[in-house]
Amino acid sequence: MNRLAARFALRLIVAAALVGAAGTARGQNVPVELIPEADQLGDQVEVIQGYYLPGEDPAESMRLSFGIYDSGASVVTLSAFDQSFYQMFSSPVPIKVPGGAWAEGVGGDVRGDVSMPGAVVSDGMHAVTIDLNTLEFSYNLNMQAGGPGPKAAVVPGVQMFVGTSEGSESLPTISGTPIHRSEIHTNGAAVKINKLGYMLDLGQMFPEVFHGVSVPYYLPDLEYVDSGTKLAPSADPTKITAPIRVPLTLLGEDNHSNPGSGLTSAPNPFQRNVRLAMGTQSGSPQVSGQTFLFDTGAMMSLISTNVANGLGLDPSHPARTMEIAGASGTGLTVNGYDVALIELPYDNGDGQPKGFLQLKNAPVFVLDIGAGIDGILGMNLFNTATEMLYDPFDPAGASLQLMFMTEHPGLEEIPPELLGSASFIGSPLYSLLVQSPSIPGVTPVPEPSTLALLASLGLAALAGQVWRKRRAR
Repeated sequence: MNRLAARFALRLIVAAALVGAAGTARGQNVPVELIPEADQLGDQVEVIQGYYLPGEDPAESMRLSFGIYDSGASVVTLSAFDQSFYQMFSSPVPIKVPGGAWAEGVGGDVRGDVSMPGAVVSDGMHAVTIDLNTLEFSYNLNMQAGGPGPKAAVVPGVQMFVGTSEGSESLPTISGTPIHRSEIHTNGAAVKINKLGYMLDLGQMFPEVFHGVSVPYYLPDLEYVDSGTKLAPSADPTKITAPIRVPLTLLGEDNHSNPGSGLTSAPNPFQRNVRLAMGTQSGSPQVSGQTFLFDTGAMMSLISTNVANGLGLDPSHPARTMEIAGASGTGLTVNGYDVALIELPYDNGDGQPKGFLQLKNAPVFVLDIGAGIDGILGMNLFNTATEMLYDPFDPAGASLQLMFMTEHPGLEEIPPELLGSASFIGSPLYSLLVQSPSIPGVTPVPEPSTLALLASLGLAALAGQVWRKRRAR
């Protein structure tokens, strides 16, 4: 198998990691073993995002697009691509302040427009039905409180960051933290993420490439639930750990009641007592009391230069490097390392520490994010989680609930002979997944505290790009 094919195969394997079985007795730690080679990147959470104006019938006028749910984004965004698509059908999102949206991003500034206030709707992939023969889509957004099954979030009066081809061409559509102000949820919405909630069979989608071989690929799915919802323990604790609760602190502006001529914004979640260590022995380099952003929009995890120096990491000898780019589209190279331990406290919601979530052999990359921010907890750290529940309005304080597999079942790797075959290398799928030098709209977020990371091989976001292009045709 050649190098490019191997990279593709790696992204089709959910990190085959073992997680230590965990109870919830006081003082007990929850160890999670990561594999640096497989866990450098994690999956983003795809959503269906809609927008409509006051007085419009959402069933007739909803402007729908694929996007990502991003706990690290303090605003809601609409990509320049999606805005241009709406313009093709004479229904663009109306603009309140042309050129009024600005943010400092990785590699340069991003600029765009501020939308007129409208209702934003967001729902998970379960709301999509895909015709595998035509790749056409139908949507079922449940916007009524008390309706059957998972519900969407609906937030009125949102002024979005609308991307423009000149100032923010690479900015994706994002359901940021204002989406938690959902009017159809009691005291606001929490988001529950099922890490293996949506399955794509690439063998069915691309039979000419895979020759009838079933190739399952799992994407995260989400649903918006009432604040205060708790994760239910697994029926088999030998396979799934008991839920743990990581306390978070919300930082940032909340102007949803009066955004004026600016963007509607809401705070972002941080864990302010993170410890990192390069070993378990006494005297190993370590830093503690660090402030890290919990960012579902980041496929990778980051540490600042100061943290890297505190851990004794040598910038001349990284374990790996990766090319990333920001919403401005400008690329840069970052150094990657393996940190022996990233430790987060967990509790019962009573403010009393119960133990620590210990993420071991965690791959991270070095990039200075912003003043007062020591790093980002990206989705790669949670590749072996089964469920995640982020609740900014938790009555006991903002929190992240987590459950992990005690033994990951893994997925079969695509046969090397298929990946190296002429039919695969000559297919459109190969061009999209391997040859594209950059894939717009993977992880950009329009503010320095949440960055704008774009990894070259993010299959979940690539699927969204394929669907967008297909739909546009």
